[in-house]
Amino acid sequence: MIVSPRDVGVPHNSWRPEQYDAYNLSKQILKNHSNGTFVVEAPTGIGKSAIPTALGHDHRVTALVHNHGLLEQYRDVYGFDIIKGKPEYNCVLPSKVNHWLEVYGIAEPVL
Repeated sequence: MIVSPRDVGVPHNSWRPEQYDAYNLSKQILKNHSNGTFVVEAPTGIGKSAIPTALGHDHRVTALVHNHGLLEQYRDVYGFDIIKGKPEYNCVLPSKVNHWLEVYGIAEPVL
C-alpha cells in the first residue's frame, strides 16, 4: 500500500515514482540501522526535498543543501528549521566585533 505524501508531512498530493522508491529504501535502511547515518544523493528534479521531509515524520533528519534558495524552500515549503552560514548572522558579542574592527582598522568601535 502506498503511503500518501500528506500522511508523512509532505505538502504534495502524489509521489513521483522515484521519490517513493527512495523514501521506502531510506525507511528500510533506518529500520535496519537505527543508530547509523546515511546520505541520499539523487539527480536534480527527482524531488529529493520530499524524502527527508517524509523521513522526518518518524526520524531525526538533517538535510544539507548548497544554496540559499533550497534552504528557503526547505523552510517555506517543507517546514524545516534552517541554519545558514556564519556570514548570515551578526556576532552576538559586541566586544568581539569592536576588537576585530580595531585590529583591522575598518571602523571606529561600536561600543
